[in-house]
Amino acid sequence: MRPLVTSDILMAFNRIHKTIFALAAVIGPLYWLTMTSDGQRRVDSTLLSLTGKPAIDFNLKAVDGRLTETELKKVFPDQEWLCTDQPSAFGQRLCASQIGTFNGLPARYLTLFFADGQASGLKLAYRGIYHDQLIQQLIQQLGQPQMDAPGTAPAEAVLRWRTDHGMVILKQQLLEDEEAALLWVAGMKLPS
Repeated sequence: MRPLVTSDILMAFNRIHKTIFALAAVIGPLYWLTMTSDGQRRVDSTLLSLTGKPAIDFNLKAVDGRLTETELKKVFPDQEWLCTDQPSAFGQRLCASQIGTFNGLPARYLTLFFADGQASGLKLAYRGIYHDQLIQQLIQQLGQPQMDAPGTAPAEAVLRWRTDHGMVILKQQLLEDEEAALLWVAGMKLPS
């Protein structure tokens, strides 16, 4: 009597499994990197780092209006800050720096504004495709935001998070050609 399963069938079956496993080992990570938002964020962050764009981590909950330009440069000594006198609604001076990532999300630049020598505001320009991920990150760090009244158009609605020393402000939804930007305003500059 002949066996039902021969060694040739077992070897062919093993080859099929090995091929499927090899394909999954190659295609799975490629799919994750190119088709998921987390994978795309990691690829973008890595490419920005490789091109010399620095990463910066900034605790928005703890940022304080007492921060000075000197302290900023001490906290981020490897960051190239361009500081200049430039009057604005946030003060008389600003320091700006091109960045690759901000708290792990691909970004463009970070600007800190100073009034009377102390931080009065911060503007982060980030890559708009990561808007929803930034909102989720802010919810994790700062809790649920205050929102505009119901009925406000999403493109006009603003999300606000109160922090220990100010407020983080972010549009709920970005328009197509709109600059993706987050603002932090020191407590002394908050509207009443």
